[in-house]
Amino acid sequence: MPELRHLFTPFRVGGLTLKNRIFSSGHAEAMAEDGKPGPRLRAYHEAKARGGAGLTIIGGSTSVHPSSPASAWNMIANHDESVVAGYRGVAEAVHRHDCRIMSQLTHMGRRSQSDVESWHVLLAPSQIPEKVHREVPHELEAEQIAMLVRAFGDAARRCREGRLDGIELSFAHNHLVDQFWSPSSTDGPTSTAGASRIACASASRCCARSAGRSGATGWWAPGSRVTR
Repeated sequence: MPELRHLFTPFRVGGLTLKNRIFSSGHAEAMAEDGKPGPRLRAYHEAKARGGAGLTIIGGSTSVHPSSPASAWNMIANHDESVVAGYRGVAEAVHRHDCRIMSQLTHMGRRSQSDVESWHVLLAPSQIPEKVHREVPHELEAEQIAMLVRAFGDAARRCREGRLDGIELSFAHNHLVDQFWSPSSTDGPTSTAGASRIACASASRCCARSAGRSGATGWWAPGSRVTR
């Protein structure tokens, strides 16, 4: 079909070439096993690869730090080296069908509850609670922002060691970085302007740190594609 002539042609994303333009975007599969990719998640994504997808993105809303609980929605917790073996299993299954694989990484900020895992305090740009979870978060301090930037970088490194082909950074959907530039989660216009500057700077540092640790030549943040 002439109108689909580009759909099955190769597509280049930074330094990565996809065999076609069919991909499965990051979403919450709710299939993690004890916070790690297991046989069920592997079979789920291998089926997409076997069906002809050029790229599949695993682990929607994968947590990069314990202050962003993963167990509430049965998501992947990319907090330490124990996640690497699971990544390798999924990557091997997907690569078998000439399909590329990435992982979405994020921090949920105030969009969670502190009592579902290890009682880590929720972290956010202000103490304004989210309307759904209604828990008052701790307003982030400079040292904690630096800690989370490092967490993004470390999580990206573990994706690389798990033989994934890239990462997607979620800076939308009312996750932590998105909360910085939203007036609904900051204290007034002046605070929002300041928070937006912090968010842009922190997002840039997260991208740079993640790229450096992952060895990536291209990656996504929702709404934009960043390449080196």
